[in-house]
This record gives sequence, structure tokens and C-alpha cells, in this order.
Amino acid sequence: MITTTVSTADPETGADVEVPDALRDGIDRAATILESELGELTSKFPISADWHVVRGNDGGCIGVELDLTTTDAGVKGYPIPADDLRDDESIRRKLRKPIWHFGQTLSNLLRLDLERIRHDLETLATVTGE
Repeated sequence: MITTTVSTADPETGADVEVPDALRDGIDRAATILESELGELTSKFPISADWHVVRGNDGGCIGVELDLTTTDAGVKGYPIPADDLRDDESIRRKLRKPIWHFGQTLSNLLRLDLERIRHDLETLATVTGE
């Protein structure tokens, strides 16, 4: 399952930031594409995709930062400029890197789980004398 949130709160003041319609539409489209690209992983792992709207020095929205995580591990603060959310191809191109890094995170988590299981089986075999 994938849980998607969009945060429009200014990190300094906590006040909601006004998000242009084009950026909001781009975030919605990117979230849909991300879920599609993750495919079966969304049914096998608890995944969170948190999109944080980023403001520029002038106060206007300049893009988002993506946190793509599972079990407190993953990609955090991956920057995506507003211009890269303008069409599906740009979105897919920009999502490749965080998806790759997220895949590496899942691989490492699975490796650790397998090592723990192997250790537990070895301990059990030692205790039972097999």
C-alpha cells in the first residue's frame, strides 16, 4: 500500500502556502505516475510518498521535495523543480533517481531481514541439536 500526502505548510511559520494550480496538478500527476512505476511493490511494502511544497526566496512556489520511504528508511528531501512536473515524460525522468535509490533501500532491508532469519534458524538448530 502506498500512502501519499502533500504538505503545503511553510516549515518556518506553519502557515499554508498558496500553491498554483499547475503545480498542484503536476504533484497529483507525479503521485499517480510514482504509484504506477512502483507497481507490485505498493502491495508488498508499506510505502509513504510525502510531497513537500518548496518556496523560493520571493515566497513563490518553486517545486517540491519528495520523501519516498518505508519503515523509516528511504529517500528524503529529493528536490523536484516545478518545471519538471509539467508533463508525464519530465515527471518520469525526474522520478527515476529517487525510485532507484528507494529500490536500493528495499534491497538492503530485505538483505538484513534474510540475515536475521538465517541467524535465527542457526540458533534454533543449535538449541534443538539438529
